[in-house]
Amino acid sequence: MVTIFNTSSNKKEILEVSEHPDVKIFICGPTVYDYSHLGHARIFIVCDVIAMYLKVRGYRPFVLLNLTDIDPKVFDRARNEDLDYKTIIMKYKQELMKDLALINVKNISVFALGTDYIKYMIENVSKLIDHGYAYSANGNIYFDTMKVQGYGELSHQTKEELMMHRIDLAPNKRNQYDFLVWDGKDKFDIAWKNDFGTGIPWWHIQDTSVAMCIFKTEYDIHCGARELLYPHHEAHLAQMKALTKNDKPIRYWVHAGILTINGQKMSKSLGNIIRIRDAVQKYGPDVLRLYILSKHYRNDMGYDENELLEYKSKLEHIVDALKILSEVEDGTYDSMLIDRFYKAMDDDFDTPTALNTLIELCKNVVEEKIVPNKILRNEIIKMLDVFGLKIS
Repeated sequence: MVTIFNTSSNKKEILEVSEHPDVKIFICGPTVYDYSHLGHARIFIVCDVIAMYLKVRGYRPFVLLNLTDIDPKVFDRARNEDLDYKTIIMKYKQELMKDLALINVKNISVFALGTDYIKYMIENVSKLIDHGYAYSANGNIYFDTMKVQGYGELSHQTKEELMMHRIDLAPNKRNQYDFLVWDGKDKFDIAWKNDFGTGIPWWHIQDTSVAMCIFKTEYDIHCGARELLYPHHEAHLAQMKALTKNDKPIRYWVHAGILTINGQKMSKSLGNIIRIRDAVQKYGPDVLRLYILSKHYRNDMGYDENELLEYKSKLEHIVDALKILSEVEDGTYDSMLIDRFYKAMDDDFDTPTALNTLIELCKNVVEEKIVPNKILRNEIIKMLDVFGLKIS
């Protein structure tokens, strides 16, 4: 029985999907205007392990990775490099796919670019306006947050706390925390013409439209960084509720902690990123994955190169154990550590405990504390598959 921590309820819940054994998973991906970094890698690896473990438990995950490509940062990059914005989009989508292959992320079913769904974005904005959930002001379209029940509950904020945030500042908004749906006021290098005004769909409606086009009225798990909880995920949920007439269109919200470096969030804007490809070249994909999975996904993680390097020796324990187990006979084994691994993973994907169990098991093999046999070897290989390690 798999349990999962749901940000919405702020507690662990038994995983119950809408169409068992299928599990529909949405990942909030990056904006495709530059190379991806270790902050992104953490989300990708965590979601990859979740999908892999759900397969082990008999589920069929369908993972949608949403890529934001309608964004001023994309347009600015294209202008600065004197290229068409579509060239920038396709370049960095391909570079991202290369990075994912480097870190052995294999469980993404669809890579969705927002520009491929512009028709649905325009349709959804029109529906929000027609049904009274969105309104025009200052040449833009805003979502009326007072029209949807429970706005702020996902991020566990009261109305007073929401008032403390200054979201999409503009005069003539009905409520301070109403958010932008369609930008028709600012001038960009590309715009789409429609009945409610020429402009571009804003970030929140892009994700909502992609999700609805692929998953229809509901899906099971939404994964993303905790920093996106408000306003992005709160806005996404509000739009999903309005458009689907479903009070719970997303069953579980899974939020990963922030990756920091020298006490600051790893971010392109701060100039402190470590690119995925550079880290893989320096440390290798298995060491990188072990390091990232050594911290629970819900906790913030401070990047520490010395700690990362410790996983080189731990990886060697695993490799040595597999060598010993490569030529063994049938036999029996103590299942206590095996059971501990699955119990940990069943408990909100507790990879630190599961990883320590795997390493302890491998050390026991190397130190001859347990009798090696084929069954044990097969169990260890299954664990390695869950963690997405390339060791064979």
